[in-house]
Amino acid sequence: MARCVHVPGRLRRALLGREDNSLRRRVRAGATIPVWTALFEIFVFKKEKIRLPLILAICLGLVGVATLASVSGAGQSKLLACLAILGSEISWSFGTVLSKSMRLPSSKLMSAGGQMMIGGLMLLVASASVGELHPFPHLSPRAIFSLLYLIVAGSLVAFTAYMWLLGRMPATKVASYAYVNPVIALAIGWALGGEPLTARTIFGTGLVLASVMLLLGNFGKKTTVQK
Repeated sequence: MARCVHVPGRLRRALLGREDNSLRRRVRAGATIPVWTALFEIFVFKKEKIRLPLILAICLGLVGVATLASVSGAGQSKLLACLAILGSEISWSFGTVLSKSMRLPSSKLMSAGGQMMIGGLMLLVASASVGELHPFPHLSPRAIFSLLYLIVAGSLVAFTAYMWLLGRMPATKVASYAYVNPVIALAIGWALGGEPLTARTIFGTGLVLASVMLLLGNFGKKTTVQK
């Protein structure tokens, strides 16, 4: 069940999120994952208490990501695409918290692999239903390399690590990756793409890092780490 809740988030993002031509708006929507995760943990599953450091960390992260993603002259997002992306983040957050309350395979590789297999099958069916496989798309060498990178780095490594962390840390802390992603993207763009680092970029990065440090801290509360 937890796997099936995770999957719709990926599915909606893949099918409808692409209609939104503004990458920065997608980044801002993705930054709401820790917010939804915290709300589900506090009010639905009662696994967390409302604490000032937690609220402060979430607010800092949102402001930091909004600072990094904001730019003048960005186009308006389509409503359907925005709702699809937002729905995917809510679905992903709910599945993340739910998975911590359910009986899952002891092997994190098995758990992550099952979710990716179901997600892949659903995406394949959805692609076929909207005619994306007729004719079969041409794959350039660059596209093949990108696909292999996503399979290895994005799925086999990153998602498996995500599931492993969920078994050892609170979901809200694990969800802090959504704040770090824009910082890493900007760093890669600066190092490989020659993109400039402005004062706004440095300020936003500082807010994000402060947010993650608060989320990863113990806030004066003892945390039991599972082994």
